[in-house]
Amino acid sequence: MSDIAQLESEILASLAAATDEAALEAVRVAALGRSGSISGLLRTLGSMSPDERKEQGPRINGLKDRVTEAIAARKAVLAEAALEQRLNTETLDVTLPVREPPAETGRIHPISQVTDELTAIFADMGFAVAEGPDIETDDYNFTKLNFPEGHPAREMHDTFFFNPKPDGSRLLLRTHTSPVQIRTMLSQKPPIRVIIPGRTYRCDSDQTHTPMFHQVEGLVIDKSAHLGHLKWILEEFCKAFFEVEQVKMRFRPSFFPFTEPSMEVDIQCCRDKGEIRFGEGEDWLEILGCGMVHPNVMRNCGLDPDEYQGFAWGMGIDRVAMLKYGMPDLRAFFEADVRWLAHYGFRPLDFPTLAGGLSGDTSTPAMAHTPARTHTPARTQTPAGTRTSARTQTPVSTQTGSRAMTKDRLKDTIEQALRKTIGAAVESADIAEGVDHDGEPALFVTVLYRPGTDTVDQAAALKAVRDRLLETGEKRFPYMNHHYPDDLPADDGAAA
Repeated sequence: MSDIAQLESEILASLAAATDEAALEAVRVAALGRSGSISGLLRTLGSMSPDERKEQGPRINGLKDRVTEAIAARKAVLAEAALEQRLNTETLDVTLPVREPPAETGRIHPISQVTDELTAIFADMGFAVAEGPDIETDDYNFTKLNFPEGHPAREMHDTFFFNPKPDGSRLLLRTHTSPVQIRTMLSQKPPIRVIIPGRTYRCDSDQTHTPMFHQVEGLVIDKSAHLGHLKWILEEFCKAFFEVEQVKMRFRPSFFPFTEPSMEVDIQCCRDKGEIRFGEGEDWLEILGCGMVHPNVMRNCGLDPDEYQGFAWGMGIDRVAMLKYGMPDLRAFFEADVRWLAHYGFRPLDFPTLAGGLSGDTSTPAMAHTPARTHTPARTQTPAGTRTSARTQTPVSTQTGSRAMTKDRLKDTIEQALRKTIGAAVESADIAEGVDHDGEPALFVTVLYRPGTDTVDQAAALKAVRDRLLETGEKRFPYMNHHYPDDLPADDGAAA
């Protein structure tokens, strides 16, 4: 065997023994590199005679070409083997669902969604949206709304006050959106039809209360507005919002400083095994407060109550969201937990419309006795924004609170405080227990004076009663009505 044939045999054997690209590259360098064996043979051609060069040149160049082809072939074999090994070690599960694009992964917060739902409903009735500042004055937040001096909402433990100004006045974080009603009545002439959604602030925090929460209020001022209009508006709202064809409502007498008469509104529901369904059943659930705008509020805004009248209502956006979509804890609304938001949130393009369905589900039309829809639990892997008919919700009661004293002891305590401040002019005091406009437990005191009594200092009477109740541990605020004998109708028998 010639030297060229033997060299070719050795190089091809080394190529066959190469198991990876690194070993293959070492064989190539040893054969074709600058100091390689074939490169050395090519350099000898320059020292050969023409006859020798003519004989050896084709043999050496042929060897170079055959080795180059063998290296390329071996490289292709090794690359295919490496790919096969990679495919055997790396697997792709083609059964996994396709990931949502970035534009679809975001979620609309339930508060934003429900606010849009409320706006869509009332806009269809012809209402505009009014807005105002979160930082308010005591005048707009309390005084012009007919809040009495000494009301607990004016105290530090209920309201977030700013530091006093040089003149002694203090700004505050609004405790309700009602100041926007005042601003609207001061800036617009009737007729007025507005709703006022927005943030409000109070010193309170538990499962059903947060220091910052959301309210929506409505206001109608006109020359002929009456309670019949209010009742129709609230009925239509409840049917549209809870997506039922019929819902019974119950209006209970209540007390708010800025309305007279004032009412709490209960809606028909069915409580069964931890579920609440609206539009059916014989149970009732309180949902909002309302009433006719108090004449004093009208006067404070420069409107003549003999010419204009109106009504207003208010409810918690967070609360109705919890009721409709089955969210048991209000605090989760503000914890920024993306898992909670992925479950309860809404797709970015799920705009609520009355025609398309408020909750983004038009597959099931609203029918009589159909409960409000809610989310399917996350473990069923239903996309966020899908609703089902079953909704579980633990009812929230706003009329709770221990009774520090019996009703008889309350009566005696209040009468003693009144007589100590006013004197023997006090005939008696009748006590009624209930809730105020904030849904907080309250006392409603009717004071009857003896014949011949002149007008008494009502502010001093209220302060005396309030201070005495606090001393005994009774925290409910006393709302007082004063009746003088001359104000009562004469008895026919006595007149005769």
